[in-house]
Amino acid sequence: MKISAEIYERRGLLSALDTINLIINIGKYTIAVITLVVLISENDKKK
Repeated sequence: MKISAEIYERRGLLSALDTINLIINIGKYTIAVITLVVLISENDKKK
């Protein structure tokens, strides 16, 4: 059995700031979609 002595360091794909911005943008998108659904459902109730 052959065991490699080389260990490859794992690099992050995004920086911490990019990760935080991504989380915030996903939250904004989710809030926008929920708001849109609520507005559409309120509009249907009025008719």
